[in-house]
Amino acid sequence: MTFTPKQIHFHMGSGKTNSTADDGSEHTFSNKYYPLEMHIVHMNTIDTDADKFIAAVVGILFEVNNTTEFKGSFADKFFEKLLTTNKDIDFQAGFIDHLNMIDRYVYTGSLTTPPYTENLLWNVIPRVIPIK
Repeated sequence: MTFTPKQIHFHMGSGKTNSTADDGSEHTFSNKYYPLEMHIVHMNTIDTDADKFIAAVVGILFEVNNTTEFKGSFADKFFEKLLTTNKDIDFQAGFIDHLNMIDRYVYTGSLTTPPYTENLLWNVIPRVIPIK
């Protein structure tokens, strides 16, 4: 199977531990929701494999750190560049290269919105990224 990144989107909320629409992250660690989860959606580019997985998604969770000692993470620097420049941003070097893609949770799941039926290969990074 060959997957090509096509889309990035975010799920944002309060990061509460109860189950409400304001939870933020769709994934949890030890029943804890996080205020932000990014999904990098990769579409399957080989038609003959489409019955296996239509897409693969990488889920990355973020936790807000507003302490004065915290100066920001690679993600803060990347998002700042994304918001303040009209030039192309190197997503691989500025973001992906900072992740441990070998250490991840992998499972077969579906879309998180209706019709919920698409067969997806989920990859969730267990390292929660601190951001300001």
